[in-house]
Amino acid sequence: MNGARAFFDSNVLIYAFDSEAGQRGERARTLLGMAARTGAGVLSYQVFQELISVMQKRYRVKPSTAEMKQIVAKTRKDFLVVESSGELLAGALDIRERFNFSWYDSLIVAAARQAECEVLVSEDMHDGLDIDGMRIINPFKTPEAGLN
Repeated sequence: MNGARAFFDSNVLIYAFDSEAGQRGERARTLLGMAARTGAGVLSYQVFQELISVMQKRYRVKPSTAEMKQIVAKTRKDFLVVESSGELLAGALDIRERFNFSWYDSLIVAAARQAECEVLVSEDMHDGLDIDGMRIINPFKTPEAGLN
């Protein structure tokens, strides 16, 4: 990641903690590991909420409550976490108006911008889009997408 501050969308964490995610899971774990080691990784509480929801509903092997608490505690320790605020909500409304993103994607983008990230790592947003100097990268589309 070359030291660039990077925000990780929930889909990256979902793959990372899914034991059946194959190559996407390996790629996600590699990127998150790099970010944790360099201190360049950023998440938001929304990302944790989405991760827990997917773990409970869609994972074939569902982690226990204790395991989910451990995942959240370890990940919070290794990453900067953007908290919800009025400023975040206002920023998300602006993003939604400017780019016509869904509400939840707008919240992700606003959190990444609030944390002054250079990169937003997401599988399902507009790969390559530049938002005020922050670039969205799909790490599964192009493995060497500037994150190595």
